[in-house]
Amino acid sequence: MIRTKTYYLAALLLPIVLSLLSLACAQFGVLRELSRFLLGSLIIGGIPYLVMLLVFGFAFFRLDENKFVFYCHFAPFVMALAFGICAAVIMIINDARIDIAGLFNLFMIGGLYSLLVGYFYVLLAAIIYKLLKSLKLIYTEPHRAFYE
Repeated sequence: MIRTKTYYLAALLLPIVLSLLSLACAQFGVLRELSRFLLGSLIIGGIPYLVMLLVFGFAFFRLDENKFVFYCHFAPFVMALAFGICAAVIMIINDARIDIAGLFNLFMIGGLYSLLVGYFYVLLAAIIYKLLKSLKLIYTEPHRAFYE
């Protein structure tokens, strides 16, 4: 049995693991397109995701279980911000001239893409959590009475 916080810590690696596992399914018809999408999202958002994990990982690790689960549900917003910042840095490095409108469009489109893909993974992690909890593989502390 695993604790809730341990599961959600492991679920932070779900985008990386699922994208790499999709390589095995790349040979099959419909799954080929899903595999390409997941690998594309790993290539586009992989570096910002790793930066986000490194920066916020230590802060998330110190939180208690309930706050950790709460903040994991809002992690795609942090990922959208990290994606936008990394995209802006790459744009500044590659182009001597900075176009504010292009930077804003990149920030908005990248943020929207990051939110959609991020909440796909949050939904998937929640479904797996409910499945594991129904199979009694997630440890839940017994409820204590008010007077104890």
